[in-house]
Amino acid sequence: MRIADTAYEKNRLDYLGIRAAIVSAKNEGLAEGKAEGKIELLKRQLIRRFSSLPDWAITKIESANVAQLEAWAEAIFDAQSIEQLLSDCNYLPPSPAFLGENKS
Repeated sequence: MRIADTAYEKNRLDYLGIRAAIVSAKNEGLAEGKAEGKIELLKRQLIRRFSSLPDWAITKIESANVAQLEAWAEAIFDAQSIEQLLSDCNYLPPSPAFLGENKS
């Protein structure tokens, strides 16, 4: 029997607050796994595009938030160098609205 398989166990876990903690931990783990996947993909893309990846870039990528990782992953096609892509200005690609694209 798996944990929380019976109605009694579900109610007991709810009462103890454990069920919410389990759900929270599961969601947190999934989010961390997705972020790690984005980090690894971006590093592979950068190596393929620019042939190597300096240590400073790895450090910067590994400390970035998910929104920044996604922005870099999109901007990689426009960047002329790793330095340009990962510069302190945190280059973000133009939004579709700015480019005149309509998503309707």
